[in-house]
Amino acid sequence: MWSVQDWRGDDLYDELDNRERGIYRELIDQCWVAGSITSDPEYLARFVGEPIEYFARFWAKARKKFRSIEGGARLTSKRLEEDRRRLENVRKKRKKVAKTAAKARWNHTDLNTKGNKKIHAARMPEAMLGDAQIQNQIQIHKEERTEDYPHQQHSPSPKTAADNSIPKTEFVEQVLALYVGLPCTPNRPTEGDTKVAAEIETRGFSIAAVECGMLQVAIRKVTEGVPVKSLLYFTPAIDDAASKPIPADYLEYHRRKLADLKSGKTAEVKA
Repeated sequence: MWSVQDWRGDDLYDELDNRERGIYRELIDQCWVAGSITSDPEYLARFVGEPIEYFARFWAKARKKFRSIEGGARLTSKRLEEDRRRLENVRKKRKKVAKTAAKARWNHTDLNTKGNKKIHAARMPEAMLGDAQIQNQIQIHKEERTEDYPHQQHSPSPKTAADNSIPKTEFVEQVLALYVGLPCTPNRPTEGDTKVAAEIETRGFSIAAVECGMLQVAIRKVTEGVPVKSLLYFTPAIDDAASKPIPADYLEYHRRKLADLKSGKTAEVKA
């Protein structure tokens, strides 16, 4: 995963200018999302939206940070692969702990159930009788009320569909606005998108992290010419963006890049 401290201490950081650092971060992010990137410099230049001549000068300095795989056809980052293995080990350990805790909890529940089995069986007829009596009283009460107040016989419940709607907070509105403002998404959010936006808010993410994750995915999808039909698709990238600091100029770089793709300045990327 991206570490500002490690990056600032890397020798490559001093070799690259601000524009080149943005390109390098884009390639590293793609390695993390897709697992690897192509080794074709011309394709990579189109992917990051840079002229091939400029990219070639950058690539001469940055190529050493990538490792060849699949017979040289693809490239990956050794550091990212180490991070990926470490996170996978953490995930497996947490899953094992959760399974152990669940097993202990269910075993405890089973013991309690078996110990009270005779008590439950003895009380069942009594409980069934009590429920029948209660339902009978409720029905009698309904009939009496209908006779006394016939105009209320078919009155609708005061609860409406609006009561079940998800409240749209300012944060949710901002998330949905960012989502529908992307060139690869629908013009209007669905109810499912609203639920996802509300879930993102409960996780305490910043709007900057949300936008960062959305921009990374949107640039890739616009480049591929593939639409995105749900906000849920962006959540892994948002999780990743929220897990590390965002450089000051990072968002602006991606906004400009997406705007260029949208305006057709780099339309050849979709080819």
